[in-house]
Amino acid sequence: MAELSNVVALARPFRALALLVTTFLMAAACSSAPQPTPTSAAPASTDCAAHPSACGYPDATNTGPAAGTTFTKVPSDQTSGSGWAWSPQLNAVRVTGTGAVLSGLEVTGQIIIDAPNVTVKNNIVNVCGDTSDPDVIAVRYMASDVAYRGSNATVSHNTLNGTPAGCNYRARSGVRDIYGEAPNVTVDGNNITGTNNGITIEYSGTVVNNWIHDLGHIAGDHHSGISAHGGAAGLLWQHNTVLLYGQVFANGGGVSGALTVYADFGHAQNVTAQDNLISGGSYVVYGGNSGDSYTTPSTNVKFLSNRFVCGAWLYGPVAAFNASSSGNAWTGNYCDQTKAAVNG
Repeated sequence: MAELSNVVALARPFRALALLVTTFLMAAACSSAPQPTPTSAAPASTDCAAHPSACGYPDATNTGPAAGTTFTKVPSDQTSGSGWAWSPQLNAVRVTGTGAVLSGLEVTGQIIIDAPNVTVKNNIVNVCGDTSDPDVIAVRYMASDVAYRGSNATVSHNTLNGTPAGCNYRARSGVRDIYGEAPNVTVDGNNITGTNNGITIEYSGTVVNNWIHDLGHIAGDHHSGISAHGGAAGLLWQHNTVLLYGQVFANGGGVSGALTVYADFGHAQNVTAQDNLISGGSYVVYGGNSGDSYTTPSTNVKFLSNRFVCGAWLYGPVAAFNASSSGNAWTGNYCDQTKAAVNG
């Protein structure tokens, strides 16, 4: 894992240069940013957290690989395919072929996407972490480096496990945009468990229909279900189930929030979270007015028609958010148990 550890360590310094290189792309990306689908203002059901799929939300019954999928074990039974190959040095499948499709694999190790238009679907991916902090699915795109071209990646209907049986060190994230620049990432219908964080897509894309639950932990971890850290061109988080309340972690740390927008790498902006079933955290959602690079309030950050498990938090439903800031919105959010409004 030495190569991956080194490049991840360099991610933040490269980000400042890459943002200059990609500035001209941002206007186009914003104009084509994913748009939320209208949802009902008066949901018919209550207490959906107990059985999310009964209310149409993701859970074990409707995420992960399709029923009846036959899996080939990687690397024990297969070490390469069209556009991909197993790397013993990385302990990972590295995808370098444009348009490669990986399906029906049971991988013990990471999948690293370094090529455009890659689809990873109907797989089981198990990653036991270590001090290099690997992700289960790593999407690598850098505008300034032709070696990393993971644009338009699709990660769909996989089981992603960051703490497989016999493992005592969790993987970092289920799916992560390593350099914070990957355009048009789609993460849809995955069952994600055992990781420090569920999904981290930074630049542009859609995160929809995923089930994130039962996170992994090492001492001092602070967990998020779905997160972004500033500088987004356009992100949509819609119709995910992120139920993180009630986990007890030893040796310090805990759940920050189910949905977190921070200003760590740049200004917090252009994130819409809609119709998610959510619980857990010091606060359940964070709205962008905090982070390592925070200077000005978030803009165009919207929380729309999300279903909160009311009381399933430590301090409250929302922190670091001002609904009156430019483009921001807090509309139609409500309690799972009663459908009463949740105020921002």
